[in-house]
Amino acid sequence: MRLRPDVVIFAVLLAGSAYAVSTQLHDAPDAPYAGGRAAMGSVVADFTLKDIGLRDRTLAELSKGAKATVLYFWSVECPCVDAREPRMKEIVAKYEKAGVAFVGIDSDPNDTRDQVFEKMGRIRATAYRMLLDPTQAVLKATGGRTATEAIVLDDRGRIRYRGAFDDDLLKPTRSFLGEALDALLAGRDPSPAETPPDGCPFPGFEGECAFVK
Repeated sequence: MRLRPDVVIFAVLLAGSAYAVSTQLHDAPDAPYAGGRAAMGSVVADFTLKDIGLRDRTLAELSKGAKATVLYFWSVECPCVDAREPRMKEIVAKYEKAGVAFVGIDSDPNDTRDQVFEKMGRIRATAYRMLLDPTQAVLKATGGRTATEAIVLDDRGRIRYRGAFDDDLLKPTRSFLGEALDALLAGRDPSPAETPPDGCPFPGFEGECAFVK
């Protein structure tokens, strides 16, 4: 039996559409990383971003001499940033004197310099340098996805921890970031080395914020 040409064309188009939809659904949560995220252990290349004073700052400059560097991702509208700021202050106070550098990075393209500056003042987030990443270049280079996600680099610029700040937004019992820093400072590999982030997904990424679970 011969099939009509129009039936064959319709079947091909239908199959193609189904494949495209299934592919999009599979890749949707990390669509920007369809080609693969930065691997654990990979070196983050030096980058230049403007700080809230609109001065150019490089990763090499901010991490110079540090035993480890924490990249802490930020967003003006994310309430998780507000909730975790007191604990961030504690982490900075404890580990900065041990040789750890802390760098805040706002990777929300919708945030302006003035908005970031205002929020930093409101929540008293003055313990770390704040950089602006409106093109999300650094976010994507490090494999980040959400606000309050922490990425820890060792003294060679390698990604050694990536993920959630701690195990609960409001009542944490475990500090993943603290554990990762303790391990690196002691010459050990962080364990876990990666955890699912639970802050507000940046534009272009899908997911669920801890405040709306």
